[in-house]
Amino acid sequence: MHWEYFLNKIREGFYTQFLMHLLSLVVIILYFFIKPKTKSLTFLVIIAIASFIESLTADFSDLIQKPIFIAIGAITIGGYLFIEIIYFLFFIKEHIQSRLAKKIISNTPFVFIGYTIILVISAFLTRHSTTALHAKVTTCLSNVFSIESFLIIMSCLYFFYELFIHNPIKENLSLPAIWAISGMLILSGTIIPFFLFAIYLAKNNQLMMHRLWAINYIAYSLLFITFIMAMLSDKKLTSFRKNTF
Repeated sequence: MHWEYFLNKIREGFYTQFLMHLLSLVVIILYFFIKPKTKSLTFLVIIAIASFIESLTADFSDLIQKPIFIAIGAITIGGYLFIEIIYFLFFIKEHIQSRLAKKIISNTPFVFIGYTIILVISAFLTRHSTTALHAKVTTCLSNVFSIESFLIIMSCLYFFYELFIHNPIKENLSLPAIWAISGMLILSGTIIPFFLFAIYLAKNNQLMMHRLWAINYIAYSLLFITFIMAMLSDKKLTSFRKNTF
């Protein structure tokens, strides 16, 4: 058990990972407590559950630091990425109008998944030391995260394009979709430059990489805050409609 490495990583990340865990749990608990009427909000709680499980699995991989567990950690992260991009884009698809855009967004996750599987398999085709394997997996996943974030950004921007074109913005400020998709846009816009830089840090300065990883945890914390606001907004709209009608 590499407790010293694991605890040092947590400290160097300024304990922001615990904040991310807490907020993802709040999303999960809040969803089952208030039972949102907007069906697409189910996608958000699935993302929160997957994020919580993935983060715990990655922690266990760092703690054990054996090739088999590094592989399991990488597969779990890849699985989370698949869930994330599928449900991010499916959520966005539920809140846009263009049939063509819906079709493109529906197919995008599966093209991305195929590319990611090929990339991850190639990382394990050759033998590596534990340290070299860890660095190669980090580089591979950083590239995948960056591509995924770009695809999400494009979909989010299209949602806001339709919002401004087809709907008066002042009447939609409280819509749950605006909160959630704003969080997706903030997250994706934040982590693209971070993960591109992480490719360099994984090879040259892992201590700095662990410190800057707090950016990723904070970005996800903001995402989960917007999920919470989306659910509270849904509850508020539901109560308003009941009182009105």
